[in-house]
Amino acid sequence: MTLAGEPNYGSATYSGNDVLHLTSATPFIAPLTLLNNTVSVYFSGNGTFDGGFFVNGSSDPTTNIADGAAFVADVTGADYIYYVLDGAGAYTYNGKHYDLASTVGGTVSMTTMDVTSAVFADGTVTGYQQQFVLVGAVVPEPSTTLMILGGLILLGICIRCNAASISQSRRNDVEL
Repeated sequence: MTLAGEPNYGSATYSGNDVLHLTSATPFIAPLTLLNNTVSVYFSGNGTFDGGFFVNGSSDPTTNIADGAAFVADVTGADYIYYVLDGAGAYTYNGKHYDLASTVGGTVSMTTMDVTSAVFADGTVTGYQQQFVLVGAVVPEPSTTLMILGGLILLGICIRCNAASISQSRRNDVEL
C-alpha cells in the first residue's frame, strides 16, 4: 500500500495499492478464519489506504452479487500481519525492507467500504473493498539511520585512538 486513498483500479502495474478483484458471486468458499489464512499487508507509511480484497456488489438488493455484511465476515477473520517500510527493517518484500507495524509503534484499523464506481480494465463496477488506516508508526529515515551508524563508528575510532594514545603515553612514562 503506497498510495493514500483510492487505488488506480484500471492498472494492475501502477495501482499504487494492491487490489485483488474477486468477481465470483461467491468470492470466498468460506470465511478466511476457517481456512487459517494469513494476509500480509505492506505500507509505505502512515495514512489511509484503500485496497486489498475487492468484490463486486451493490447495496441495491435487486442487483446485489455480493453482500457487504458477508464480505466483512469473510475477510475479517484472517490473521493480518502489517508491515511498514523501513530502510533498516528486518523483513524484505519486493526488494524493500520493512518492520512490523507494531514494532515501530504503529496501529492499524481495517474497515470495509462501499465503492460506487471502480474502473477496472474490464469495465466499471460497484462493490466493496477494504480500507486500512495506519497511525503512529515512527520509522527513522534511512539517512538518519546511516548518520547514527556513522557517528557510532566514528566514536569507536576516537575511543580506540585515545586508548592507544594513553597506552603509548604510559609506556613513555615507564621508560623514563
